Amino acid sequence: MSRPGRLACGLVPIACAVAGCAASTGSSPGTGTPGPDGEPGVAIVIDGWPADWGRDATGEPGTVAVRDDAGAIYLSLALASPRNIQGLEGALLVVLDADGDPSSGASAFGVEGADLVLSFTMWRGPGRADDGTTWWRPDPADPERVVPPRTSGDPDAIGLWFEPRHTSAWVELRLARRGPDPDWWSGAAFGGRLVAVDRDGRVTPASDVFRHTLETTAADAPVASGDPARATGTDFRLVSWNVSRVRVATDPAPARRILAALSPDLVLLDEVPPNLGPDDMLAILPGGREAGWNVHVGTSGSRQRGAIAFRGDVVPAPEFARVPYPAGVPDLDPGSTEPGIAEVALNMAGSGVPVTGAWVDPGGQPFLAVTLDLVCCGNSATSIQDTIRRLEAQAINRAARAALAAGPPRGGGAPHVIVGGDFNLVGSRRPLADLAAGLGSEGSALSSVYALQLDGRSSATWESSGVPFPPGQLDYVLHTAGALRVRRAFVFEARDVEAGRRRSLGLREDDSDRASDHRPIVVDFAVVPP
Repeated sequence: MSRPGRLACGLVPIACAVAGCAASTGSSPGTGTPGPDGEPGVAIVIDGWPADWGRDATGEPGTVAVRDDAGAIYLSLALASPRNIQGLEGALLVVLDADGDPSSGASAFGVEGADLVLSFTMWRGPGRADDGTTWWRPDPADPERVVPPRTSGDPDAIGLWFEPRHTSAWVELRLARRGPDPDWWSGAAFGGRLVAVDRDGRVTPASDVFRHTLETTAADAPVASGDPARATGTDFRLVSWNVSRVRVATDPAPARRILAALSPDLVLLDEVPPNLGPDDMLAILPGGREAGWNVHVGTSGSRQRGAIAFRGDVVPAPEFARVPYPAGVPDLDPGSTEPGIAEVALNMAGSGVPVTGAWVDPGGQPFLAVTLDLVCCGNSATSIQDTIRRLEAQAINRAARAALAAGPPRGGGAPHVIVGGDFNLVGSRRPLADLAAGLGSEGSALSSVYALQLDGRSSATWESSGVPFPPGQLDYVLHTAGALRVRRAFVFEARDVEAGRRRSLGLREDDSDRASDHRPIVVDFAVVPP
C-alpha cells in the first residue's frame, strides 16, 4: 500500500492529548499541505486530530464531512458519545452509494443504489457482537441485513484506515479509491448515511443521507520517497519498537536491517521474549558491542519483557526489577479466553507488569528510560482490560517516581524521563495520562511525540493483514519536554522508502512486515542544556 504525502514532526502535550486540543509545539497535527504533485490537496492525515478538517470536524452528533483526493475518500464522523467504534454492543454501519449511481446496487437504509456496507463492530445477535471491522456488498434480496455475511471482507481490501483507536466522539476514516470494485468512486459524486445497530439488532439512522461531489479524479499514488535520514541538530536518535515476541527470536534479520538503516543511539524494545538475553539483543543492533552498545533486558513481566540499549552505559533502575500490580485488579482466571486476561493473570502470579527501566546519559545528562507493554484489547472505556491498563500505568508511574526520587546512580543534575512502548489505547486515553502525570519538569506531565509514517498520511504504528482490524496507532513515545527538543519524528515503514534508497540502506521492501506487526517510532532529539 503506497502512502504519498509529507513529513511531519513535533510533540503533543498530554493535557492536550486527553482533552482533544491541537498541538502547540512543532508541526501541529493535521495541518494540511499541498499534494505531492504540487497541486492543492486536502492533505487529510489519519492521525485522530481534527485540525485539518476545520469546522467540518465539529457539529451535532450525526454530522458527516467528506473530502477526497486522487488516492482516497475521507469521512469525518461526529458520534453521539465517546466510544471505540470497533467495540460497540451493536454496530455502526456506514452505508455508501460508492459509484454514485442510484440505479445500481440496492436500496438499503434509505440510501438508493447502496454498493458498500462498512460495519464497525460486527453484530451477531442479541447481546452478541464481535470486535473489529468488516464490509460487504448489500444483497438486493436482503439489503438491510445487519449481520455480516460469511463472505464479508477484510478491511485491508478497501484500504481502510481510521483514527483515533481509543474512545472518542469524533472519528476520521479513509477508503482507498483503488478498491476491489472499479466502479466505486468512478462517478461524479457519491452518497451515504450512518446507521446505528443496538445490542438487540434494532436499527436507527445515525445521520441524514449525505451526498458529496468528487473534486478530484482517481489516480495511482506516486512512488514513496520517504527518507529516514537523521535531522540536522540531532544529539541522539531514539527508536521505540514493539518487536512482537516470536519474530525477533525466529527471524531476527529484518529487525537487524531496519535498526542498521535507522542507526539509533537509544533503543527501547518491548514484547521481548523472556528467553532472549543481552547477547541476543546485541546481535540485532548495528555494530553490536564493538559499536559501544550496552543492553539491559528487564525481569518484570512474564512472557513479554523490555530491553533498553544505549551507545554508552546502561544502569538498571532497581525500582523496575519487578513492578507489582496494585490493589484494584480483580481476580482473574489464568485460563480465561478473554483477550489479554490470561497474560495479566500470569504476570500477577509471577514477574509483575511488563515494563523495564534503566538510566542512560545522552548528551551527558541523566535520563530514566522506560519501555512498557500495557495489556491489549478491550475496545471500550468500561472493559476490564482498560481498567487494568490504567492500573498498570499507575504502577509504572509510581516506579518512575521512586526512581527519580532515588536519583541517577552517578548524579549529574536533575534527571529526566523518556518512555516508549505499546500502550494499546483501544479503550480510553486515561492510561497515557495516568502514566505521564507528574513525571515532567517541576511536576508537569510528560509530553507525547507526534509522529507520522514517512509518507505523512497516517500515525499508524500497527498493521496486520487478514484480520478484522485496520492499521492504527497503538504505540507512543513520551518525554520531559523541557529537557529535549524534537528535531524530527516519524513512524518507520520500509515500503515508504523509495526503492533505490532502500537498496542503499540495505533494506528489503517487506522488512517491516517480516520484522513485527508494529512499526518503530523514530525520534531525533536535541538535548536542552540545563
